[in-house]
Amino acid sequence: MLVIRSMSNPRVQRLRELCQSNRARIQAGLCVLEGIHLAQSWCEQRGALGLEIYLPVRSGQNLEISALIQRVGLEPNWLDDVLFDRVSSLEHSPGPILLAPVPRPELPRQLDRDALYLDGVQDPGNLGTILRSAAAFGVTQIITAPGTASCWSPKVLRAGMGAHGLLDIHESVTPGTLRERLGRAIPTGTRAREGLAVMQADLTQPRLWLLGHEGQGLSPELSGLPGQQWLSIPQTREQESLNVAMAATICLYEQSRQRAAHTTPVAARSSA
Repeated sequence: MLVIRSMSNPRVQRLRELCQSNRARIQAGLCVLEGIHLAQSWCEQRGALGLEIYLPVRSGQNLEISALIQRVGLEPNWLDDVLFDRVSSLEHSPGPILLAPVPRPELPRQLDRDALYLDGVQDPGNLGTILRSAAAFGVTQIITAPGTASCWSPKVLRAGMGAHGLLDIHESVTPGTLRERLGRAIPTGTRAREGLAVMQADLTQPRLWLLGHEGQGLSPELSGLPGQQWLSIPQTREQESLNVAMAATICLYEQSRQRAAHTTPVAARSSA
């Protein structure tokens, strides 16, 4: 085992910069995944093409990590434990840290299937939770507006808990471009106490869900889209509004529930 022990090593310097700088990650076209769960999920969903793996010496006897290395067939970069801890954002992590190429799928010419458009969502925890809920309920097309937090930041990746490998993510798509690409998916926003309640709306057709900034909501450019609908999530008067990630989860769950009920054979429903 060849162990890197110096912070001045070019690979370590590059790794540290990528772990700390969103600009460096964007320029390199890479994302940073930390921890065995994210590493396993990525390799299962995306494969090992283009991966770099960094590990602390202390993880050499970790069976899960050994199995992962064997499965992907890549030679890891071994770092001295102290050096690894200086680079990692997690305390005394067994690793690994993976550098992976960020997928850049082409935005469809028309939005004809379910999608989320995230307009200015800033909190990494909220963003990662939204992505996790989207994957859980089968909405795989994610579009973000300029000014939205990076979907590929380490904090968002951790909050997403492996959802990224299941999603087609299109970043920095302007409202104008979104308007040009509108297809069969119905543009749908939420307002605290306006519009039809989400459980009363027919969600069996493709939807383009519009989710805005945690405090300011949606940009004015996202009002008045062709065929746009506004739905509400009923709640008590004591609370002004819901967290954007929770609102997204409720809407996507109700959409999934309606479609499951819609496709259940009549005989099965009547005998239940």
